[in-house]
Amino acid sequence: MARSVKSSKTIISPTKSTQTLRAARKKSLSVKTPIILAPEKKSITRRSRPQSHVLKEIKYYQETSNLLMSRLPFTRLVRQTLFNLKSKQQNIVTRFTKTAIHALQESFEAYVVSLFESAYSCTIHAKRVTLYPSDVRLARKLKTK
Repeated sequence: MARSVKSSKTIISPTKSTQTLRAARKKSLSVKTPIILAPEKKSITRRSRPQSHVLKEIKYYQETSNLLMSRLPFTRLVRQTLFNLKSKQQNIVTRFTKTAIHALQESFEAYVVSLFESAYSCTIHAKRVTLYPSDVRLARKLKTK
């Protein structure tokens, strides 16, 4: 048996070469190169002072003009108070318009804010920072006189 010598050059048909090129292109497009990101810097979390949040809240409420208490709980409080008064007296109005409730709430909040302002003045006078119920009682006594 004689061996036949094969040439080192192989002839590829033109249709086959274009098919392999297309396949190679598809493979190269489908494989995504990984995106190298810079290493993340760990941010240092700093604690804020505990009083800063309170001061921001005070500033916010001083700048706003809207009501501090929600309308519905205040309305319930008014109706409950009237119900307690009605059991003692007979001729009490039990129906209110929205504007009447709003006016009551405005005056109530103005009174409470001024009461707490004077109560805190009593606290400062006593060289304290914490508001005590005794300060509120003293402020109420001073307001009535």
